[in-house]
Formats: sequence, C-alpha cells, structure tokens
Amino acid sequence: MRAVNGDCLPAGASAADMARRPELLEELVYYSTSTGYPEPVIVGEGRATVAASTSEVVEFVLDLHRYRLADRKIGRVGRIERHGDTGTVRFAGRIKGLPGPSGVYPFTITPTGLRFGSPIAGAAKWILDFKGTFDCEESQDGTIVRHTEAFAFKRPWRWLAEPLLRGWLEADTAEEMVRFKQVIEHGRGGDPDRG
Repeated sequence: MRAVNGDCLPAGASAADMARRPELLEELVYYSTSTGYPEPVIVGEGRATVAASTSEVVEFVLDLHRYRLADRKIGRVGRIERHGDTGTVRFAGRIKGLPGPSGVYPFTITPTGLRFGSPIAGAAKWILDFKGTFDCEESQDGTIVRHTEAFAFKRPWRWLAEPLLRGWLEADTAEEMVRFKQVIEHGRGGDPDRG
C-alpha cells in the first residue's frame, strides 16, 4: 500500500483508480508507441538463479520451440530471423490457455541479456504494446535471471483485457521463471499447450 493525498492505494492501482486519481498516471503508465497517449500497464516479474551462462540463457530464450515449455503464453511459433545481435520472432500468444493473436516481435541481445519490443507486424500489433526483458547477472551460485514483461493493451481491448488478465499476467511471469529453471537445467517443463 502507498499513501496518495492521504488515501492508501495498492501498489498495483487499477485503471479505475487512475481515472479517479490522475496524479497516479506518471507512476503507473506506459506511453503507447501507436498513440503517444498514456496506457495502463500490466507488469509481471520473476527471478531465478540457474546453472547456465548469460549466453546460454539468451540462446535458450531465443529457441522459442523449447522456451515455450517455460512460457505458456507462447503458442504457435513461426519464423525466427537473426542478424547478429538483433532480429525478430513470430509467434502466436496464448491467453489463459486459449489461442491469442500472432505478432512479429523485435529483439536485441545485450551484454547482460535480451530485450523484446512491441509487435511490428501481425494482429498483435493492433492489440498491445509490449516490452520484455531478461537481465542476467553471473554470481557464485549461477546466473541470476530477472525477467520482466510489460503489457499495455490498446483500445478497445484494454477495457476487457485489463480487468480479466492483470492478476493472471502478473502471477504467470513468476511461475514462468520456476519452469524456466526446470527446463534450462533439466529439460523439464511440462506441456506448453496447457494454460
């Protein structure tokens, strides 16, 4: 909880809270790449320490056919194009186990991990803005991987997606990192088509 003008609001205040309290906008929004207007953001975060190097983590995540064992939000995987440290991946999303829109997402490999951006083609381009990061820090115990996913749904989808998906998306990223550790270290992750 945090205090705003004497009132307490949860750290993840909703779109309705923001409508009532516009001073929260700067703290809780992402500016849409398509409209330039502020959009509510759903952020999921997770962390795992794994027995793999930063480069092994990056290669594992970019192998979407394998990575979808950890990330159940990835459905059908399409073309993956790579040009040095940049490229694009095409895949269809999965929302609570149901097929979601397909998109082409750009990525950039950094010295400490991997960055994904908003879809640049496909139906997903019209539905959401997205930012995904994998930040790695090598330690004595293994590589600490911090994963963040930020979703900003566009109108008119936002009014449906925001209340229905917020809790699920926030929780799923943390659960994804538990599966991430199992798959990268032991090759186990279960059925990727299960929601």
